[in-house]
Amino acid sequence: MKKLTAAALGCIMIFSAGSMPVQCAAQQTDTLTTETQSYYAEWKSTYLRKNPYTKEEQYYVFYGEQTYAQAKKTVPVTVSEAHGYGMLISALMSEYDSEAQEIFDGMYRYYLAHPSGIAPHLMAWQQSDNGKALVGLQRRRFCDRRRAGHCLCAAAGRFGLGQ
Repeated sequence: MKKLTAAALGCIMIFSAGSMPVQCAAQQTDTLTTETQSYYAEWKSTYLRKNPYTKEEQYYVFYGEQTYAQAKKTVPVTVSEAHGYGMLISALMSEYDSEAQEIFDGMYRYYLAHPSGIAPHLMAWQQSDNGKALVGLQRRRFCDRRRAGHCLCAAAGRFGLGQ
């Protein structure tokens, strides 16, 4: 639970420190403070992970207490809320991070690879690592819908419209 709280607080701190509203048009932002850049780098190295089971690069925001290798059993690794915030952060930090678009694209691939069984245009609520794949848990959660829209708008403003 400590990591979940730290991951959520990290997202909030990055948003509030940058004071960057989400809009669907490209916008000029103020230079990020050194403190915000430093915290972002720490957040990224602590919580941003690559999916180890796929050939194409997929990224997700790790929120678990342990990895599968540590626990030797199936463990939860992320939820759609954390993932949506991570996508938004990567888009908003694009002026600072030269890897931001690659990370965003990898997070979007992860999003698409883990659809909800309830509404396939949404992401499954939670994924767990079973040692062979990151698998989704189906629950009636629709809270990622708005965040996904925000991060796609932010990405379009930062990176341009994709194909």
